[in-house]
Amino acid sequence: MALKNICNTIPVLDLSAYKIKEFSYEYNQDDDFQDIIQTILKYDTIILATPIYWYSVSAKMKCFIDRLSDLLVRDNVSAEALKNKKLAVIASYKNHPEGMRGFEKPLMNTANYLEMIYLTCYFHYSGTDKDGIEFAEQSFEKFKRYFNEIK
Repeated sequence: MALKNICNTIPVLDLSAYKIKEFSYEYNQDDDFQDIIQTILKYDTIILATPIYWYSVSAKMKCFIDRLSDLLVRDNVSAEALKNKKLAVIASYKNHPEGMRGFEKPLMNTANYLEMIYLTCYFHYSGTDKDGIEFAEQSFEKFKRYFNEIK
């Protein structure tokens, strides 16, 4: 089962196609965040996919994750609906494999804070280094064990 086969069998929301404003304590953003939340709440497992930028998720993904705290104040129903949902991550990189160190911890903490179940992260390497390729293959095998029901 290749990653492209997984992506062809599940719905994908491209955050770059949505307007997501930064978190504000005034909670007055007029954007697509609530629409995205209502869409992802239909699923038991949520997979976040992002390149690794400076040891973290992309800026757009960070903005989306920050906005999850809106739910705890403005939308308790959706916050409650996130509880016990599974969260997995796909992170891609080409250079600087040290960017993986510590990458998962904020995502694990986010899942824990929202009472979600953190599964795993697949680190996809797009370079040509033999060790990087081998690590990515092992990472994908681990990831795929969580999704063996997806054909």
